[in-house]
Amino acid sequence: MPTTQLFVELLVIGYGATAWLVLLVAAALGWQPTQISPQLAGEALVPLTALSYVLGIILDRVAREFFEKVLPKATAPAEGISLEDAEHSICEKSERLWSSCVYNRSRFRICRAWTLSFAMIGIAYSTWRIRIDMLAWSQSAEILVLAFLCSLLAAWATVHLHRDYYTQVGKLFRFLRTL
Repeated sequence: MPTTQLFVELLVIGYGATAWLVLLVAAALGWQPTQISPQLAGEALVPLTALSYVLGIILDRVAREFFEKVLPKATAPAEGISLEDAEHSICEKSERLWSSCVYNRSRFRICRAWTLSFAMIGIAYSTWRIRIDMLAWSQSAEILVLAFLCSLLAAWATVHLHRDYYTQVGKLFRFLRTL
């Protein structure tokens, strides 16, 4: 995977983690929305981007561990061949075909991580809203339901992208073996 593509993927994953982490900090400190000035937000852009990258790496690993326990084990691409060996073979034999695998794997990893981020954003936002305004229960509940619906949709996409990726790698590996 090209370095720039991996960097962007980890940033996209990390932005979700940064959002819920910032909301949890705001809830813990009782920050009101008016206490965050646009100037401070601009000054925090570079450190938040760096934090997002690191959190993207961490969240990708956490999501991987979680989903390895939840997702059904996919079948091997071919008899006696691991997924990693099949990927390596495709990469060596066809850069163009490998690029399509990388794209699909990237979509899978982003959805996998955002499944967790959507849920955490809903929890963190609700916690923050209730902390700053005890009467915000209905709005918090609406956001929480919406976040969990987004989380469920991302989980659904993750399951399908997982299956599709294994199928794609298997088909490409078997095709390239016949050449």
